[in-house]
Amino acid sequence: MRIETAAFVTRTFFEEGTFDKLFTGTYAYVNEDLALLYGVDPPAEGYDWVDLDADERAGLLTRAAFLTVLSTRDVTAPIRRGVWVMEHALCNELGEPPANVDDSPVEGGEVDGEILTVREDVEQRTADQECQGCHGLINPIGFTFEHYDAIGRFQLDEVTSGLPIDSSGEVKASDVDGPVEDAVELSEKLAGSRQVRGCFAKEWSQSALGALEGELDSCSQTQIQEEFLETGDLHELLISIISSNAFRFINVSEEDSP
Repeated sequence: MRIETAAFVTRTFFEEGTFDKLFTGTYAYVNEDLALLYGVDPPAEGYDWVDLDADERAGLLTRAAFLTVLSTRDVTAPIRRGVWVMEHALCNELGEPPANVDDSPVEGGEVDGEILTVREDVEQRTADQECQGCHGLINPIGFTFEHYDAIGRFQLDEVTSGLPIDSSGEVKASDVDGPVEDAVELSEKLAGSRQVRGCFAKEWSQSALGALEGELDSCSQTQIQEEFLETGDLHELLISIISSNAFRFINVSEEDSP
């Protein structure tokens, strides 16, 4: 899974060069095991490039690595997946959950004598008004990934409950708010979002410079984001970062100056 992810990002950067392909590209670098997981013909040997079903996969957020990391051991984890999108794709700060929150795994199946899907179990667990301040944003995004099991296999019926999957959801607190049918449509929405593009530029520059947002030169950060908002070009983003004052100079206070 790690090899596939690295290969996908590398190809997107060097061959496609555009931000939106990170969310919409259907090309994948697979070996026999990944081909089986994705339901495509395996390569003759080792790894090779294939095209995935565009109705089931779109970009990084529908790949096995992302989906597996943001799952529990046995079932999907819509809360984890939703939190990641809210915080790392949209750059919305959610804050810490209450100290007394029930953080035991939400697994669906038989719950209090009733068979529930993971989605229904999450909805039941987070129904209180005090939870909805955050989960009203998190859950509708996380539910769009329910077609992918704990290791990212596409499913029509849920493993835990045996019930049909409901992957409908909604994007909120963004510049592309609205209902979505599944993670493919979610990915397409995110690909067209200026908010996501700006968030991506911010997170990339922070990673490249090894600094948190508050430690970076605000003028450099703003310039990097504004340029990427206009171009969406991954190559130009890298050039903006390495040519910025934040990259080329050490930012010190007057007190520390010689």
